[in-house]
Amino acid sequence: DAGYRVELSAQPPLSQGAVVQIVRYIPEAQVEILRGENAGKVMDYVNIVTAWHAVADWDGVKPMAMNVALDGPEPAILIVQEAIPGRKKPLPGAIKAAIRLQ
Repeated sequence: DAGYRVELSAQPPLSQGAVVQIVRYIPEAQVEILRGENAGKVMDYVNIVTAWHAVADWDGVKPMAMNVALDGPEPAILIVQEAIPGRKKPLPGAIKAAIRLQ
């Protein structure tokens, strides 16, 4: 298990709040296709997302620090993405920062 200390700040401040997200993925895998027009073929896939979770909201103005713990061997990416106001919930906006954690 790995732990990371994440510190966020923006100069100038962001015009919108942001969501801090962790994306876990498998770098590459071969998959045997069992059905359909590609049945019997083996396909190579890369950067297969296995989990995508919001871990914090950030106002994009005040500096923020947080600890992030990762379980398991899969690599992870931390993404800071604008949260655009929507009718029922925030919509994803521009990605403001991203870094590989593992």
